[in-house]
Amino acid sequence: MPFYNDLRSAEDFGEKDYERVFPDMTWAEKLRTIEGLRRLRRLLHGEGQMPGAVGARRTEHNLIIASWNILELGYGTRHGESMYYIAEVLSAFDLIAVQELTPKRADLDRLMRILGPNWAYIYTDPARGPGSDDESSAYIFNTDRVRPTGLSGELSV
Repeated sequence: MPFYNDLRSAEDFGEKDYERVFPDMTWAEKLRTIEGLRRLRRLLHGEGQMPGAVGARRTEHNLIIASWNILELGYGTRHGESMYYIAEVLSAFDLIAVQELTPKRADLDRLMRILGPNWAYIYTDPARGPGSDDESSAYIFNTDRVRPTGLSGELSV
């Protein structure tokens, strides 16, 4: 489960100063985000047998893999609420291929802080050429479930 330190009450920050990813979120935004995360979690994990739910199928013998084209991930302009929703969806999988990363990694770095220390990523060089917009891809993975060997390759056509 991702780290939702920013969504804690002000009293919690008085006891321990948790690292915040979006320190300027208002209390109303936090409450709306918490309720949205509860709804999203119910959808993702199949409460009520909803179609398309990921469910809890993690075993020693499988990986839950996804591919997601997140439009222009990287400019750092996404609102905190949407970043928490993206992190919640990512956390339902073990390995996610993400397309359309911009050259700036601001959003990816924020996502990794929300996901926590058991998550890592590997990203590709930016695509070059007309229409590429210098975009790249990343593989985000749960390090409790996926351990890269260190071998990688690139095919350029």
